[in-house]
Amino acid sequence: MFRLILILSVVFIFYSCSNQKFIVISKKIENKCEKNKSWKGETFHDLRSKLYKEGKFDSILSKLDTLYILETYDIESGQYVCEMWNEQDTINFTYNNKQFNFDQNKYFTRYTIELTQRWDTTTIREEEKGNANLIPEMWIKAIRVTASKAIKIDCISFRQFFSLDRDRDNNLSN
Repeated sequence: MFRLILILSVVFIFYSCSNQKFIVISKKIENKCEKNKSWKGETFHDLRSKLYKEGKFDSILSKLDTLYILETYDIESGQYVCEMWNEQDTINFTYNNKQFNFDQNKYFTRYTIELTQRWDTTTIREEEKGNANLIPEMWIKAIRVTASKAIKIDCISFRQFFSLDRDRDNNLSN
């Protein structure tokens, strides 16, 4: 009986620590990447934390090597949009009126995803200068979390860009 209690205690402690690890990483993302510190609404950290606690990120976080995140907020509709991925899996979600939606719509172009995955910030800035002419203007935040010996967080915010010739086959909902 003592062994069973000991094993259950270790499992509970391990689960609690891993749970806190992602919450800490998410908070670090917010501290490093959020520019509007006076925002009173829900933050992407709040949303990530809720979904993590519900187990929605289990497949993505089962092996945390490099995690990529694209996020945007549509001020007109109040909709949050997020795509998170690693080598094994991808999750897309929107959040509006206190409801999550996990559809398979792609909200970001393949090209935006490719540039993010290569972390090609130079080309992102070039694209933003030449092809960020959408109305309404949307800002995207790209985040890269790498975990080797220590957690490293990189982020870049940029205006959404689109080239009809290159991106027409993408399923953009904005």
